[in-house]
Amino acid sequence: GPMGCRTGFYFLLRDNVSRLDALHLVQESFAFIRDFEGEIPGSRREECGNYKEHDLKGAKETAVDMLEVLKDWTPEKMEYEV
Repeated sequence: GPMGCRTGFYFLLRDNVSRLDALHLVQESFAFIRDFEGEIPGSRREECGNYKEHDLKGAKETAVDMLEVLKDWTPEKMEYEV
């Protein structure tokens, strides 16, 4: 992608996606990571310059933590005061 794997987590949407749908997509993504088994996509030397740093166990732990944070979220919690 245009941002690279070491620049953070990006969640980009286009068109009309509600905040509730976006929240569900993020929750589903973390649940997918939590439940993932097998080889991490892009984790081979020929696919990634940082292939030795892929960490499925760490990713799963982070996903579990984030699911706990997001379990009671609502679209209203996604609004920030200016």
